[in-house]
Amino acid sequence: MGCNKNPGSSSTYFHQEPVIEVYERSVEIQIDTLSLDSVSSSFTGFATIRENQIYYLDARFGWMYIFDSEGSLQRREMGQGHGPKEIPMTGIQFFNPHDTGFFLVGSSADFYQFDNDLNRTHNGVIRWKSEHPIEYLQQNPVPEAQRSYNLAYDTSSLRLYGDYAYLPLFSAPPGFSEFHLFTDLYASEARILGELNLNTGEVERVFGRFSPIYAQDGRVRTFSIFDFDILPDGELLISYAADSLLHKFDLDFNHIQSFGFSGKHKKRDFSDMPDYSNPNEVQRHMMREVVGRDFYTTLSCIEEHTLCFRSYRISSDSQHDGLQIYRGNMLLADILVPKTGDHRNGNYFQISGYSEPWFYSNIHFDEQNEQKFIYRLQIKDL
Repeated sequence: MGCNKNPGSSSTYFHQEPVIEVYERSVEIQIDTLSLDSVSSSFTGFATIRENQIYYLDARFGWMYIFDSEGSLQRREMGQGHGPKEIPMTGIQFFNPHDTGFFLVGSSADFYQFDNDLNRTHNGVIRWKSEHPIEYLQQNPVPEAQRSYNLAYDTSSLRLYGDYAYLPLFSAPPGFSEFHLFTDLYASEARILGELNLNTGEVERVFGRFSPIYAQDGRVRTFSIFDFDILPDGELLISYAADSLLHKFDLDFNHIQSFGFSGKHKKRDFSDMPDYSNPNEVQRHMMREVVGRDFYTTLSCIEEHTLCFRSYRISSDSQHDGLQIYRGNMLLADILVPKTGDHRNGNYFQISGYSEPWFYSNIHFDEQNEQKFIYRLQIKDL
């Protein structure tokens, strides 16, 4: 992939005027709840759809449960171990299904590739460049330095394109007093993605920026998170938690287009930040904001219908969250969906796959009643 040709603050990247389009016909949408057969699990994990079957990967134990499209268990595969169809790790942090198989990242920066028959075909360890000692970076912020970042576990997706995986990045490790999500420098110059060479295990570059809204309004920096997808032609689509627009770039982070609408069920109000030199008060503020404010959460695009689904959180006093459906830059629908997940587990509503005629959500859990279930949507008159 090419290098980053336009170093600097976020304002230098977002230069195209937003495109505004609305679908002129009503879209009929049916939402159904699908209970899955009971299986032993940790009540954490990931779901995807393959050949009209539901795949559920348990994030702790590594079991891959395969259900038919109505939730009946067909078989169990994988699990922890060192065999050719096993996962030699505990704690799966990222799961990315793709055309030729599945890609997993563990909590120790280890990664594994499996083919569609669930044979492990490759593994490695993510290797970051060490341009500067950590002690230097703690006192002298360098936004382009890879060691200024951690992987953004629980807040974003991971995507594959070609021989690369694209890793979401988050605020600097502890001790970086001048480079964290509440500083102006971080808001304007932090990189948000790492490009991992799957063949070598090296992170070849960190790139991308937050939306300019984070530099312009310090109140939104609690929500310095994002989700993204990569379209079939290699275009990068990003949804930032505090930004009503979706932004499209090429993989050199050249801005192509911005489009979209604020969620019609979403309010945009944020509180002033406390003095960030008081860590306890900052923590309390962040907790209040995440529980009580509205923000965008997940983004996923389904190639079969060229649709992208962006979900958003509605504050805790609502029984629902929101879901926007886009085709290209056109908004087709903005609907209420069941409220799922929270700030503790990040398991917000997300579309994970398609099996005609249903779009399936990620998997959700009711630990008290030991149930697992998936929501599915049928969209008519597309």
